[in-house]
Amino acid sequence: MKLSIIGAGLGLFSLTILGTLPAIAQCVQGDASVQYNISGSRQKTQRTNNVKMESDSNCTGNASITRSVQGNIGGTNSVEQNREVEQIQGGGKGNRSGVSGSTVKIRSEATVDVRNSADYYFDP
Repeated sequence: MKLSIIGAGLGLFSLTILGTLPAIAQCVQGDASVQYNISGSRQKTQRTNNVKMESDSNCTGNASITRSVQGNIGGTNSVEQNREVEQIQGGGKGNRSGVSGSTVKIRSEATVDVRNSADYYFDP
């Protein structure tokens, strides 16, 4: 008796899956960056990390990810690191689910400064 109830439940479940439209996600934009300086410089590292993320209001099913690492090792002079990123998304295959929402935007930025006094004693 229990097997027939489970079988009937699975049959209804499979019919429900077959009759459901596939999920279509909103757009996703991601950016990850690391900027590091390991040196004997006594000056603060000058950095820019300008990330521009844009998408159409009807954007669906698109994803883009940018990533980078900028680094400096050694020396006693000042250090400057600059980064420019632009992501633009539009269109898609349409959102048949009827659910609308904004694009998911994820940013991760790490900056690291390590003062290495040994650079003062090293003369190349």
